[in-house]
Amino acid sequence: MEKKLNFLLLCNIIVLLILSGIMSGRLYSWSSTYGPKMKYVYPEKSSNWASIAGTAYASYYVLFNGVIPLAMLVALEIAKMSYSSMMESDVEMMNYD
Repeated sequence: MEKKLNFLLLCNIIVLLILSGIMSGRLYSWSSTYGPKMKYVYPEKSSNWASIAGTAYASYYVLFNGVIPLAMLVALEIAKMSYSSMMESDVEMMNYD
């Protein structure tokens, strides 16, 4: 079960990274095309669009972080703790040989 949850978590992280990459790529293409025309959005004469897209990548990563349900991870850790305490107190699992 833990391998399955780790796989799901890895899939969610990959989807999160792909979504962030797509959105920052779209921002780069949009800002390099329309950015110089919009002086109220980008007041600088020569903006470094790659650094803006890189900053946006980190922002999108944080924004889309809600895609990964942290409650699932917390519930998994609580279940591990409760199962380990049950196993420690199980008399039938003890081996006195």
